[in-house]
Amino acid sequence: MLVRYAATVSDFSYDFPDKTKYLTWLRVKLKSQDGPRARAALLLEGAKVSFASDGSYSGNRWNAHDARVRIAVDVARMADLEKLKPLIRQAAQQVMPDGAGYDISELVFVPIDADQEDDGLPDVAAFLHTLGEHLQQLGERDAFGCLLKLHPSSASFSARGGNAQLRLKVPVGQLAVFEEHKHTLHQHAQRVLSGTRYYLTEVELVPLIQAPPDELAPKPPPTWKPEHTTEFEGIHFRSKTEIRIYEALKKRPVLFFVNATAVLGGRPLRSQAHQEQPP
Repeated sequence: MLVRYAATVSDFSYDFPDKTKYLTWLRVKLKSQDGPRARAALLLEGAKVSFASDGSYSGNRWNAHDARVRIAVDVARMADLEKLKPLIRQAAQQVMPDGAGYDISELVFVPIDADQEDDGLPDVAAFLHTLGEHLQQLGERDAFGCLLKLHPSSASFSARGGNAQLRLKVPVGQLAVFEEHKHTLHQHAQRVLSGTRYYLTEVELVPLIQAPPDELAPKPPPTWKPEHTTEFEGIHFRSKTEIRIYEALKKRPVLFFVNATAVLGGRPLRSQAHQEQPP
């Protein structure tokens, strides 16, 4: 028996609207109503919109595809916009053209990064800086504290297709702390990265390999002169009280040492041992 399969025909164009026009429509829609929606319109001034879809069906309308809307905004406005997200998402769906064939499944706010390209991975140093500001704005102090312990050279991106991984080289003594806050770092790192075409699938924590300390490395010579001293008769004193004690002891037939520094003998100083090593 010959079975024929009819091709699925859709009336949708599957073309996203112009980004600038879409943002204008969204702000006009929100402005037309008072209260929190009007405030959302003000907060979206100067924002940038981008769209993404993997082509999967939304399940809401026949043949409609799933879509994500990403709005890049000033970091200082993100906390307020997050509170208004349900209202903004509702308006965002209402101004999406019906003929485009997209149902919005997710709306995310990401920080605007002037040095970040829409379709590429950002500079690591700029990314960590933006992520830190984002964490501070949301009150994630512990996760922000982890970032302060990292040098930009300890972080790197890798990408395959549309997926990206962030690798952080962490000192062994800090691994447990980073593991505790790994989920928070991943969640907010993805939000910052969602301004690009990449999806952050993983934050990988690896031990930072460090060379052992060189025991024979020359150490800076000791300083016998404390800070904030007063010189009197060629000797440095830490206070006027010490000077008065010095003057009183000078009048008596006693041996005394002024601000003496004790050194334990029996082995050469590290710097001296280093210099006396045979070639």
